[in-house]
Amino acid sequence: MNNKLLAVVGSATVAAAFWACGSGEIYEPTENDQMIQMTGTAKGLCPDGCDGAFDVESSSSSEEELPFVSSSSDMFGPNDDLSFEIASSSSFEFVPSDGSSASGGTPVTGLGSCAPMASPVDKNKAGAAQFKFTRNTESSYSVTQLASAKFEWDYGPNSTEVTPGKSTTSGTVTYSLSGQVIASVKVTMLDGAEETIQCSPLQVNGDPITGCTCATAAASVDFTATPDVAWTVSGCTSASDQFTYTWDGVEGQTSFTKTFTAATAAYAPTLKVGNNDKTVIDVTCPAVKVTEGAEYTIAKSQDKVVFEAAGSYAVVVSGGTGLTACRISCNANGPLTIKADAIKADAKTFTGSYYVNWEGIDVSWCNKTIALEISAAATCEASWN
Repeated sequence: MNNKLLAVVGSATVAAAFWACGSGEIYEPTENDQMIQMTGTAKGLCPDGCDGAFDVESSSSSEEELPFVSSSSDMFGPNDDLSFEIASSSSFEFVPSDGSSASGGTPVTGLGSCAPMASPVDKNKAGAAQFKFTRNTESSYSVTQLASAKFEWDYGPNSTEVTPGKSTTSGTVTYSLSGQVIASVKVTMLDGAEETIQCSPLQVNGDPITGCTCATAAASVDFTATPDVAWTVSGCTSASDQFTYTWDGVEGQTSFTKTFTAATAAYAPTLKVGNNDKTVIDVTCPAVKVTEGAEYTIAKSQDKVVFEAAGSYAVVVSGGTGLTACRISCNANGPLTIKADAIKADAKTFTGSYYVNWEGIDVSWCNKTIALEISAAATCEASWN
C-alpha cells in the first residue's frame, strides 16, 4: 500500500481517525501513513461531498504520538482520484475552530491615526467634510508599504460621498444632519495585516450661532486679595435659540467664576456655546494674569514705576490712611491707551498722555490692588490726598 498523508483535526495524540467520502468507504490509518494535525474543519477535500470528514476521537492515554508533517504530495483517503497538496491546493479551505475566516486579515494595532481635515463643518454643504489618515512613525510598516495599502472609509450615518478618496485621504462628504460624527478607516496591508481606526470626532453644525462675546472685569488680579475671577458671555443669536454654555468642559450658565490659589502668567476658560440644532462653536475669552501680591507698589517712597513693555500689571497705590483721593498718571513717548479695572465699574480707557483719576471714592480703595493695562512702554506715578 502507498503511504498516505492524513489531515487530522484535533490533538496530536490520536486514538482513531476516520474519513468517509461519498462512497461511504471507511479508511483507517496505518503505521505507514503520515499525519497532519489541524484544529478546525476542512472544506473542499471531497469532490462528491464528505460525510463526517475528519471525525476525531482524541485521548489523553499513552497511545503513540503521530509525527507532524508540514506538507506532502502523497494522495490520501479512500479515493485514489483525490489528491491534496497543502502548499498549492486552491480547493482546500481550512476553517479555524473558533469560526473565523481563514481568508480574513491579521489584526494589528498602531498603524496610524485618523482625524477630520476641518471641524466644524456645516450640514448640507456639499463635500464639506474630509478625513485624513496619518501614519504612526513608530509603525513597523514603511511609508512605501503604506502607499500600497487598501483604505476603506466609513463616514457614519447621514453621509453622502461626493468625491472618491485617494489612499490616505478620504473622499469629500456631505452630512444631512447636524451633531457629532465618528468616522473610521480600515487599513489593509499587502501582507494581510489590517486595522480599523476610529477618527477623532467631527462636529457638523446646523443653524449658525453668531454675536457671542466673552468678557471679564480684570486683566490682572492679585489672588491674595481677589481670588475669584468671573467671566460672562452675552450677545449670542441663532434661529435655534435654546443655548447651552460649557465652561472648561462643564455645562453651566452665561457666567463662570474661577477661584485662584496660585499665580499664573495667563488663564482663560474654554467656552463652547451650543444650540438646539446641535451647533457648537468655540468662543474666545480674555486671559487674566494672576499674581501673588501686587507686582508693583507706588508709595510715598516710590512715587514712580516704569513699565518697559505693554501688558497687564497688578499695581497698588499705597498712600497710607486718611486719604480722600488716589490718582495714577502714565506717560509715554507716543500714543498710549490705559485701562484700569477693579476700582470703578465704569473703568475708562484713555488715549494719549492722560492720567487715570479716581476721586471721591472710599479711602479703602486707595490701598487695593488694581489691574492696570497699558498699550506701550510707559512711566506711571501716583498722587493722593
